[in-house]
Amino acid sequence: MSSVNSPGSILALLLLLPLSCSRGGERQNVVFISIDTLRWDRLGCTGHDAAMTPRIDRLAAAGTLYPTGVAPAPLTLPSHCTMFTGKLPIEHGVRDNAPFRLPDAHDTLTTTFAERGYATGAVIGAAPLARGCGLERGFETYDDAFPAQSTGTVLLAERTADEVTDAAVSRLAARDDRPCFLFVHYFDPHAPYAPPEPIASAPRKTASR
Repeated sequence: MSSVNSPGSILALLLLLPLSCSRGGERQNVVFISIDTLRWDRLGCTGHDAAMTPRIDRLAAAGTLYPTGVAPAPLTLPSHCTMFTGKLPIEHGVRDNAPFRLPDAHDTLTTTFAERGYATGAVIGAAPLARGCGLERGFETYDDAFPAQSTGTVLLAERTADEVTDAAVSRLAARDDRPCFLFVHYFDPHAPYAPPEPIASAPRKTASR
């Protein structure tokens, strides 16, 4: 993950309503979705006319799209630590993936939501954000159930987007009466990329830019 204007970028689809915000007197659920190493310029909503990203495009059309953003590091854990703390790596101290760990001294989105009475849960797609990285603090549930053997590189255990989505939907279905903060992390675009069908068999398209 690096600058949003580079091939190694992260796309974060972030809906964060103010904690005092309400609709009809009720606080709203918040879902924070991050997608590792998804190029910003390969989405329909950012102008790639050959993109096959209809759900992301619909989400962008229904909300607010911020076309410019810069990740603080070309790595998963430091970038997520920045998103969760609002601090740069030089401030939160995480400059790489494991063995770096976010220190407990830093407040995060999760600890803030938990203090406000939100139920907090996470579904993690790959090993860089597995339990022990420090981001699990404040989560009531932190689902990092990766397969025993990596489905990607030999270094990074991961699971598919379908598995992550199923776990996230199950978590939402099981929530109690409290408002919910749910973090969902996807890893599929990360190398080596193995697209699912029917995308894997689809003819390659070249965008007109």
